Amino acid sequence: MNVPILLFILMLSAMGLLGCSAGLDSKVVAHNKARGLMLQKDYDPAIEGFTKVIEMDENFSMAYTFRGNSYSALKK
Repeated sequence: MNVPILLFILMLSAMGLLGCSAGLDSKVVAHNKARGLMLQKDYDPAIEGFTKVIEMDENFSMAYTFRGNSYSALKK
């Protein structure tokens, strides 16, 4: 695994551990988790994650963008 992706995953883990105490919005935490999956090329779970974010906030435009990118990577 290359270093930037590893650092990103570590950052996501820290955000997950600190998310509640830091007052992070659950949709942001879910979005970051889905982005991590997308960056790992684990597209199907990423799509599910972005869909969950969209269900939480239909105006979260980046979730639509990254979900579309994930579908595109799967040629769907």
